[in-house]
Amino acid sequence: MTQHVDETAIWRAPDGTHYEILTVNTDGLYHLRRVRQDPDTRQWSIDGIKVIDVQNDVLLREYTALQREPLPEPRITRLAALIQDLLASCEEATGHPPAMAEEIRSALADVETIPAEVQRRQSESVRAAYARGHYTARRRR
Repeated sequence: MTQHVDETAIWRAPDGTHYEILTVNTDGLYHLRRVRQDPDTRQWSIDGIKVIDVQNDVLLREYTALQREPLPEPRITRLAALIQDLLASCEEATGHPPAMAEEIRSALADVETIPAEVQRRQSESVRAAYARGHYTARRRR
């Protein structure tokens, strides 16, 4: 049975690079183009012109599908993955979850909301400054 490949997803390679699917051959060969996420806008864009070919089974076995919407702040995402791996390793080694695993996961969830809160506050500050007449962007003549 063949698994479905989400052709709209961003695919993370084992080395951490990201790709999007350009085309698919009838024999299950996927042509992937490298993409990167802008650190400020978190939007995906093309990263060079090199195209790689990946077989269907390799894509499903070694690559991770990500939703196309912007990923959370990359440093927090990396920290979350490391913490989840650490908790899983501890549970595997001891046979039960660490004593404070739920507290750690809860604190991590709180940290993951920080970028959205900061962006919201910055937007509110800009709107408030504009409303007070402190708009600083000036056109050059």
